[in-house]
Amino acid sequence: MKFSVTTFAVVVAFIAGSSASPTLFARQMPSAAQINQAIQAWQADTATVSAFLDAAANLGNFASNADFESQALTATNAEKDELTHKAVLDMEFPGQSNAQIVQANQVLVADNTFQNVVDQLQEMSVLGESRASADVTNINNDRCVHVLPCIDVYFAQGAIAAGDSGAPLTAARPAACTAICQQQDCSCNEPVTKMF
Repeated sequence: MKFSVTTFAVVVAFIAGSSASPTLFARQMPSAAQINQAIQAWQADTATVSAFLDAAANLGNFASNADFESQALTATNAEKDELTHKAVLDMEFPGQSNAQIVQANQVLVADNTFQNVVDQLQEMSVLGESRASADVTNINNDRCVHVLPCIDVYFAQGAIAAGDSGAPLTAARPAACTAICQQQDCSCNEPVTKMF
């Protein structure tokens, strides 16, 4: 088997490039600015969802069922967008490197609490006001007790990683959280009954 000089040169260049660039395939860690931007954008998304849930507590706040569905869709999209910002922070804490993030991710993802919120918001965006009473109550119970406290964990750990010395941001709560959290432990703990 013969190799041409050109083939040999290409192979040598590839090998040299590979050994000279060991981080070529390494995961890019987010900068402090990217972490802070992710936290701020994530908090804004939680505010959008919480504002919708506050409004949905009184259907008189909507001009029509179509208006309700449109605002429910906006809240659904904001909730889904939160995953974009979570992904930035997850890059900062790969694998099992931070026990608090591991716990928060367990509650949000593995225990299905986050997806439960997405599903019920989506349901309201399609079925409208007929689902408001049940879905808003279920979402508030899920978000106030499990989801938002775990997002706070992400914000706090992200702020530490970014070198911020001030008080970390917290996820925006709907008004219903005050009463709910007087009755239940609103911390980043796994639900007694898994959300499916």
